[in-house]
Amino acid sequence: MRITGRLATKWNGARTAVCWFGGVAVAVAISAMTANGQTLLNGGFESGSPPVPDSWNVFNFAYMTGTNCPGDANNTCTNLTVHSGEFSLKTYGPFGTNFDASGAYQDLTGASAGQTWKLSGYVLNYSAEPMSGSNGWGVAQIQFRDSTNGIIQTAESGHFGTDTPLPVDQWTPFQAVGTVPNGTVTMRIQVLHVGMAGTGGSVWWDDVALSLRSGTTNIVTATPQSGVQVSWPTKLAVSYQVQATTNLSATSTPWTNFGAAIIGSSNTNQVFDAFGSNQQKFYRVSGQQ
Repeated sequence: MRITGRLATKWNGARTAVCWFGGVAVAVAISAMTANGQTLLNGGFESGSPPVPDSWNVFNFAYMTGTNCPGDANNTCTNLTVHSGEFSLKTYGPFGTNFDASGAYQDLTGASAGQTWKLSGYVLNYSAEPMSGSNGWGVAQIQFRDSTNGIIQTAESGHFGTDTPLPVDQWTPFQAVGTVPNGTVTMRIQVLHVGMAGTGGSVWWDDVALSLRSGTTNIVTATPQSGVQVSWPTKLAVSYQVQATTNLSATSTPWTNFGAAIIGSSNTNQVFDAFGSNQQKFYRVSGQQ
């Protein structure tokens, strides 16, 4: 999981912008949505009355939009600005003097501490409005919020357009994986374009999904205790398995899997192992595409 500090210090305005949204944010209980494990509503942005998609709270410059082939009676052109269906979500700016964000979010309740959730979907850099400048990027986030709506932790995708390249006219898969920390009341799922003066372009989102994963990352006990935290950088969509052993001198080292495999998100993943009765313990991480 990536615990964000970059956005918290470099982009305080975006967090405020979310709170300023004029509509009523309704937190939906996770247990009420079970179809195919998908817990988001309208993840493809197919329902609603443009520019506002159903079930999403949109703020600043974000809106539901459709085909870039208007009047194409023979349907012969490639509809670049949707990944599937007829609509997607476009986000851009704001391009002010300070960092701010435009985007859309849903609030979900009912998640339990220790559960691991994966946010996934597709993001586009459209050639008619390409991203430019070093101070603008797209990002998808899972925010874990407490009873006061304060942010406990944030798990996010790469910053598309800056630290993660985003090719033009190609829908690129993204994902963010996070484990629910203690004290979480609400999970806020959001897709954003972050920007300021000197940047340009827009980011498009489609087929956004949230699902509960088996296994856990960041294995944290309910009570504080000493232990070892193993952290490593990841690549998107690569499967990583942490293994442990108590003896490196054996002829055949008895490595055993520690927890479930973890899918990389281009950020740093980590696991925690509490000290037990073993006098020594060694760890390794292997990745497989």
